[in-house]
Amino acid sequence: MQLTLEEKQTLLLPFFEKLDKIQPMEPALKNELATLFAIEQKEKEELLLNEGNICKHVWVVLSGATRAFHYVDGIDITSRIIMPYHIIISVGSFYTQTPALESIEVIEPSTLACLSKQQLDKLYLQFPSLNFIVRKITEYYFYMSEKRLYMLRKQKAVDKYKYFLEHYPGLINTVPLKYVASFLSMNQETLSRVRKRITTV
Repeated sequence: MQLTLEEKQTLLLPFFEKLDKIQPMEPALKNELATLFAIEQKEKEELLLNEGNICKHVWVVLSGATRAFHYVDGIDITSRIIMPYHIIISVGSFYTQTPALESIEVIEPSTLACLSKQQLDKLYLQFPSLNFIVRKITEYYFYMSEKRLYMLRKQKAVDKYKYFLEHYPGLINTVPLKYVASFLSMNQETLSRVRKRITTV
């Protein structure tokens, strides 16, 4: 998708505003990120990464949604759902450059910003402040991952559903329910009953 630098900056603005809340970014860093990010249009069910391949890119969801998933005994398990202005990578594969244990899929038509690991590593050297920003983002994602694991182990189905509504606003009406159910570690029939109960209360 060929865009002018100004058009890319406009698309990336909400994401940059999120980063500015962590630490204000110098204009040169924003300009370099806008220059390097490739803007991609992806269709529903398009794969960004296949399990077994090495994750060589980081993506920012600008619109739409993506998910990470893997198979357990032939069953498709959704481990993450990523909404707009959040980052998606296969963490272990990206940082160690070893084969991924999961796949990454677009689950509705999406606009993504893509940056290679090589480009990101150069930016770390060029802009030390980016290291701090990415560290804080990583800390947040680890926190959310731990919170989700606690939720899956301890909470009832209705509480899991409320968790999703709170942390993934708006996605319940756009993401296929089979993915939401898998993400919340319940079957689709249970999710449907919980939704009906919540909406009729």
